[in-house]
Amino acid sequence: MIIIFCPRSNATGGTELLHQLGYKLNLFGFEAKMYYYGDDNGLPATHPHFVKYGVPVSDTVTDSFDHIFIYPEMMASSLEDIKGKLPKSRHVLWWLSVDNAGMTSVLEEEISADTTLIHFVQSYYAKEYVRNALRVPDDRLFWLSDYLNYNFLNMNCNSARDDFVLYNPRKGFERTSKLIQKSDQSIKWVALQGFAPDEIPQVLQCAKVYIDFGEHPGKDRFPREAVLCGCRVITGIKGAAANDIDIPIPKKFKIDDDLEDEIIIDLIVSLIKDYEQTEDLYRDYKTRTQEEFHAFETDTLKVFCELTGKSLDREYSYESELKKAIVDAVTSGDYKKAFYLITVFRIRDYMMDEDMLVLEGYIRLDIREEQVALYLMNKLLCANDTNYEAYLIKALALASLGEEGKIKAIDQALKYSAGTPDEEYIREAVNNI
Repeated sequence: MIIIFCPRSNATGGTELLHQLGYKLNLFGFEAKMYYYGDDNGLPATHPHFVKYGVPVSDTVTDSFDHIFIYPEMMASSLEDIKGKLPKSRHVLWWLSVDNAGMTSVLEEEISADTTLIHFVQSYYAKEYVRNALRVPDDRLFWLSDYLNYNFLNMNCNSARDDFVLYNPRKGFERTSKLIQKSDQSIKWVALQGFAPDEIPQVLQCAKVYIDFGEHPGKDRFPREAVLCGCRVITGIKGAAANDIDIPIPKKFKIDDDLEDEIIIDLIVSLIKDYEQTEDLYRDYKTRTQEEFHAFETDTLKVFCELTGKSLDREYSYESELKKAIVDAVTSGDYKKAFYLITVFRIRDYMMDEDMLVLEGYIRLDIREEQVALYLMNKLLCANDTNYEAYLIKALALASLGEEGKIKAIDQALKYSAGTPDEEYIREAVNNI
């Protein structure tokens, strides 16, 4: 059993990631549960935002050789005491950030001396810290990053935009406030505060630039959410922003603390003015962010197979055999097995051709990941706009999400399936939408 420690009734990017891990582990057939710690404040232990992940809750923890306990980095100072009470179990410290862990030189030495503690890292910034400052060897150090909420996968980046510059007033505001004071009326500054979570994407889609001169204690979510919504991103060089892996944007958009305010303002103005011409500068960052859910799934499966001694499915020696097994699992309605096998398919680095993407689309629909199915089908249709099954899956996803575009997708599915062996199947399927 895998027990994931999480603060009670708490909704942050980090606590969402803890639930996302439990959700994916259970999809893969592992037994994962949440254990909530902290004061009972009368609210539900599972924050309402995370009920959708459906991770079972454990009210107690017991010691066992087959138990793995996972702790967020903020629990680093409590690990020695916890491990003393659970000596048989294995323990994992997941560095969702570095700066929020409250590390001291004494605590660093204590963790460095622990030769049984396993470490997960969410960012390259954390990986370098754990490897260098804590001297953790590679056999106890695993990369397990994160992915954004699926709602950000299908943002409309072509929406009408104003000359807004968005900023987080809780991060780097000392620097931002100077820029606001020195800029003229041509720039409209909007603070990202006072918005409900479901309003943030709408705000990001209306702006041209997002700036973040904060600490970046891990691979922060706001810059990635901004780039998926079409914003041009400018950061400082603190924490994870200093490297080109966690935030892969051109160096000229990473601002040194000593750079003059007027130069930064000119840079912002140029991004606003040349918004349409700067898309390619952020393409790599956007693509990598979109595909993070796939990386998270393959990394999760690889890491936990290694930790639990479960070998990746070797029953299928050849690509063709594995493809057939995935088709059989989808046809029989065993979508959990199909999800597991298609992740193995990706781990083996086999080509995800159109047929495999269509299969994955059906799998994502069945496990209620409609936004992922929609993203995959839009991607497929960019390469081949006559794939009628992609239109069918797109219509099913849009119908389930209650979004516009279903009728158009149905029409396209019928149009391109006409005269093919699948025409009757497509007609029957669309009649049931």
